[in-house]
Formats: sequence, C-alpha cells, structure tokens
Amino acid sequence: MSEEEYTRNESEYPWEYEPGEEGRNDVIRWRTLLSGDRTPTRSISMGTLELPPGSSLDAHHHAPSEVYFVTEGSGTLLLGAEHRAAVPGTWSSFLATAYMVSRTPVTRC
Repeated sequence: MSEEEYTRNESEYPWEYEPGEEGRNDVIRWRTLLSGDRTPTRSISMGTLELPPGSSLDAHHHAPSEVYFVTEGSGTLLLGAEHRAAVPGTWSSFLATAYMVSRTPVTRC
C-alpha cells in the first residue's frame, strides 16, 4: 500500500455488526479502519465503535493492540484491574494481552 492509502474517511468503511443485528442503529456496531488483516499495520488496530445508551461491551482482548479515542458520551474503561473515566477527548491504548470492557458505556469512540 502506498502512503496515500492511509488517508481515508471513516464513511468509506462499512459498519460491522454481531450476527443477526446487521443494519440496526440501536446495537453495538463498529468500523474497522486499521487492522493487520486489512492494512499493513500488523501491530495496531483502530476503528470506530458505537455503543447505544445503556449498553456495555464485554471484557475482551485480541491481537493486535488497540487504540480508542472517545468522541461523544462518557463511561468507564476497565484496563487490566484499573477503572478509568472515559469522556470526550480521552484516548486509551492497550496491548493485545490486556482486557478492555466498557462498564458505563461511552456513546462513540
């Protein structure tokens, strides 16, 4: 890939859903922007995640390492054993071996 291919708009990427929830706006959905299986970024993953009010994301981890940046809403991230506030402007980076969960959901990150 050339360097120009890294400049994209998130609207160029389709929303991804859990099976059976395709096309709904009231469920957790995401757009994968950078990932080792899609781009030559083997060591980091980045995307857009939307969590509807009242929802939460189960604890999980996967390779590669991830970066989250909160743009709307507020919540709590559990990184390892530490709870951290997540408000607009918060960013978090964690290794593929760390667990992340949104307990009080953020709206968009």
